[in-house]
Amino acid sequence: MENIWEKYFIELAQKNHRLIVAEISKAKDLYDVKGCMVERTVVYINGVRYITVAVKNPDTELVKKTLNDLGIQDEINMSYTRAIKLSTVGLLT
Repeated sequence: MENIWEKYFIELAQKNHRLIVAEISKAKDLYDVKGCMVERTVVYINGVRYITVAVKNPDTELVKKTLNDLGIQDEINMSYTRAIKLSTVGLLT
């Protein structure tokens, strides 16, 4: 059985050059690291695998310290929407 919503959105994107169609799947694991919630996600965008890490806590100084402790303080902070857009035009590696 064909997914009517999938067909609708594909047709909508084909009519509007500002929209893109991307196949997305993701799986995430949650950890407690020094009081911060750390989310590690494996994301597939059109079959290409990416790994993301998010560190969350209301205390921004604790988040910064945890990012430093994990060695990822200099990594790019990017939204999924931007990553999807960049990956579909070949600009995200």
